[in-house]
Amino acid sequence: QVAIQHAVEKLEAAGVRLPAPHCAPVKGVDGSWWELRPRRGNCPWRPIYTRIGADEFKIAAIAPDGETNPREFMRACLDAAERLAKWKENEGR
Repeated sequence: QVAIQHAVEKLEAAGVRLPAPHCAPVKGVDGSWWELRPRRGNCPWRPIYTRIGADEFKIAAIAPDGETNPREFMRACLDAAERLAKWKENEGR
């Protein structure tokens, strides 16, 4: 949890300028999803996030590392997409 919190703090501070190895685009998804890589990728968990507007980010899932558990990683990405769609729907009301 501490490593994830530090990664989130780095994202908040650097925004879209956060460099690798702290983040990476999610492979196999439309390009709007990114993964935070706590401890420069040496953490088994990946917060999945997307950019909303100019400077807001929404973390929609915490996934296992895609290299070691690709099936669960992709499932978490699909869950993240569903959560974001529901969030956008509720924001429009």
